[in-house]
Amino acid sequence: ILIHSAYDVPGKASDNEEMFDASEEVYHHILCCICPVKLSEPGLSYNEATNLIEERPRDWWVQPPMTGFLFPAFNDRSTDIHSLLYYVKSTKEMYSEFITDALGCTETIPSADQKQMFKDIIEQAIVNQPDYEVVNVVRDINENLTEYIENHSGDEPVTLGKEEIKNLFQASGVKEEDLEKVDTRFADELGEDMRFNASDIQEKRKFEVKTNNVVINVKPEDSNIVKIKMIDGRKCLVIPMDNNVEINGIMSIIKEEFEKNSEE
Repeated sequence: ILIHSAYDVPGKASDNEEMFDASEEVYHHILCCICPVKLSEPGLSYNEATNLIEERPRDWWVQPPMTGFLFPAFNDRSTDIHSLLYYVKSTKEMYSEFITDALGCTETIPSADQKQMFKDIIEQAIVNQPDYEVVNVVRDINENLTEYIENHSGDEPVTLGKEEIKNLFQASGVKEEDLEKVDTRFADELGEDMRFNASDIQEKRKFEVKTNNVVINVKPEDSNIVKIKMIDGRKCLVIPMDNNVEINGIMSIIKEEFEKNSEE
């Protein structure tokens, strides 16, 4: 399906209010959707002219698009002839041949894949860290990554290559000898020129700690409350509790007697 359309871009007043009657540009664009077709299911229908129940004609129904593109892109309220917007139904199938042969573009790695690749690098780098340091290192990596994004934000997307990742890990407490694993990963699998989009690998919504039977989700800004400690000879996740705690939606107050008994 190929569509040509035009969008009258509203003007903006000095107070940033949109002025729909004061357009300064018309955004002409092409929208292309590649859609599979599916033969409709067989069935019966009523023919009013003959007053008979007859076999219903089967049609080829157009399904939702598998892939498509919008050109030119619409960025900063204006036409951007140097970019296009590419769509796929699932990032598991990117249709690489269409990207390179039809659009003449270089395929980029989907954000979900970039995040998993970055997690794999972290796992290799912290394998020799003491158990009680792992939570701190992972937390510090995400906090330092967030700070890096804030310090380098601008017109261009923030990216990290091998050296930036090594510096990030070093600042987060990864051991010096384990930083060599980052070099090995880039040399053997990723390629020396590989760069990660910082916003794709940043964990913005939650800080998650998972064991075989427990999952703990904490806001990233409060991640420093979770610690690993040895208690009675066992490794334990320790989370400080305030006066109030909610259990299965039931609010309870931690009483002073409980605190004293716990200390004893």
